[in-house]
Amino acid sequence: NGKEAVMITIFNRREVCLTFDVHKLAKTRETLSSHGIDYKIKSFTCGGNHFGRNSRARIGNFGINVEYGPEYAVFVKKEDYEEAMGLLA
Repeated sequence: NGKEAVMITIFNRREVCLTFDVHKLAKTRETLSSHGIDYKIKSFTCGGNHFGRNSRARIGNFGINVEYGPEYAVFVKKEDYEEAMGLLA
């Protein structure tokens, strides 16, 4: 496709999707990959790491909405951002 192979890093990426919905995540991945756009996914668990490792074992899941799993962020290279956003619109 003529694009140079460059790894996606925190220095050369932009977020194109942020969601809890695994179906939206799958559709985003499918759209990007079918158009040859490299992407990287980062997942964030509810509550983060505010209480250190294994915090759920100490504080349980009181107050956490169990309908929501991890939150997913999808990143593309900055140079692919405009094209990706157009495809995902």
